[in-house]
Amino acid sequence: MIVQEQTNLWKHFISEYSNILVFAVLYEHRYLWLLCALSLP
Repeated sequence: MIVQEQTNLWKHFISEYSNILVFAVLYEHRYLWLLCALSLP
């Protein structure tokens, strides 16, 4: 029962963290997209 609770907790944590991670990656990479756009002739 405790193991099941820990598993649910980890699933919740991973889902929350993955959302933040995806947002952070997109947010960071907007500078790369901007540099790529500026470097185009």
